[in-house]
Amino acid sequence: MYCSISKACLRRKRASCDCSAFSITSAMLSALTHLFKHLRGVGLGAILIRGTLSVGAIRIANKAITLVAAVVLARILGAQGYGFYAYAMAVVTTIAIPAQIGLPQLVTREIAAAEARREYSLMRGMRRRALQLASVSVVLGSLVGCAILLVSVHIPAINPAVFALAMLLLPLQIGLALLASMLRGLRFVVQSTWPQIALQPLLFLLLIFISMRYLTAWNAMALNLIATAVALVVLVKIFQKHWPEDANRFAPTYHTRAWLMSLLPFTMMAGINLINKKTDILMLGFFSSASDVGVYTVVFQGAMLVSLPLTAVNAVLAPNIARLYTQGDHQRLQRLITVATLATSLVAGIAGLGLILVGRWLLASVFGNDFADGYPVLAILCIGQLMNTLAGSVSMFLNMTGHEKDALKGATVSAMLNVILNALLIPYFGMVGAAIATAISLMIWNILLGILVFKRLRLVAGPFGARIKATSESK
Repeated sequence: MYCSISKACLRRKRASCDCSAFSITSAMLSALTHLFKHLRGVGLGAILIRGTLSVGAIRIANKAITLVAAVVLARILGAQGYGFYAYAMAVVTTIAIPAQIGLPQLVTREIAAAEARREYSLMRGMRRRALQLASVSVVLGSLVGCAILLVSVHIPAINPAVFALAMLLLPLQIGLALLASMLRGLRFVVQSTWPQIALQPLLFLLLIFISMRYLTAWNAMALNLIATAVALVVLVKIFQKHWPEDANRFAPTYHTRAWLMSLLPFTMMAGINLINKKTDILMLGFFSSASDVGVYTVVFQGAMLVSLPLTAVNAVLAPNIARLYTQGDHQRLQRLITVATLATSLVAGIAGLGLILVGRWLLASVFGNDFADGYPVLAILCIGQLMNTLAGSVSMFLNMTGHEKDALKGATVSAMLNVILNALLIPYFGMVGAAIATAISLMIWNILLGILVFKRLRLVAGPFGARIKATSESK
């Protein structure tokens, strides 16, 4: 009798509300079962799972190594010394926006689409134009860096000697990003990933341990420079191995005008996305001290662990989204965004809850008492990253389907809000104000992009998009 009543209730709940607890749990279990069942297959799902697990494992190793390096640097250099190092890295990363972030996304999309159509002459043309544009970006970025160096006396968080050395990282970082994007377009995702996010930080950590007795902010930057150069040499060798020979047999074909038209919104969107990530640190450097920058940078790195699953899956999604969209397979695109978001949300939820529960103890015991004051910042940023993961790869779907201008609209609103909130909150609340501004702008950004994904692609973002869409279509 009891079983009959229970089954009847469950049937009524399924019919009345697909978002019930039972429905959500069933969706999670069904998706996970499907993922593991087809792990050894040859279809898109199996490729996505294997690639995500491989890239995810490398990125987890990267975060672990980076965290150890941050612990050593923070304890030896102190909050102020680590702040000088972290702020110089943040500024250099911002200067490298056009070629380190904007151009690689365009290259990945165009090479993936050209490879799907076997247009090898276009692939070769894209490679040549990308190298030329990257060279221009190095020159322009160097000029900007020199201008910042001239006014560095007015920026508390800049140490001129450390910053000048950091500028030498500019061409190396751009080269790594560009070669990796070409390999991702060819679907060599793991090969494109491990030199930069595994080899480089591991070598950097080893050099730190070797030079620990003599470590300063300047020495740490010099060691980073050596490790990055080695990683670039390795990635060049990998690229030469995997670049298709057929592409070298054709004369290059150029769509320069179309590429430049796409590059502008890509670059602007990349810059705006980076503003969303770096505005808090950059503005802290202006309004506060190097010590606050050091503490905030450590806490920010910890919070980024929450979005690690999303970062890992994005590297695998990019070429597959471009291919499916080129082939017009809308149904598989919806399944792709739903399954990927569901899996990443589960892992991110566990990581975020763990950091919120034991974050204060971790900061004090691992980094030292000077960093324990950053716990409120850690909790706020973790919540923001959880919301980011739940929204899924909305930006990537727009970028890889030719709707980068729409992605730019949402990102622009978020960046403007981020700058305004940071300017209002940092002077009064310091690091906590920066964290609140970043979390709010991140949530607004994902909401806007989710709306644009549905409007342009008719895809429902989030971990239950396929179920929600199927229900709406059945009605």
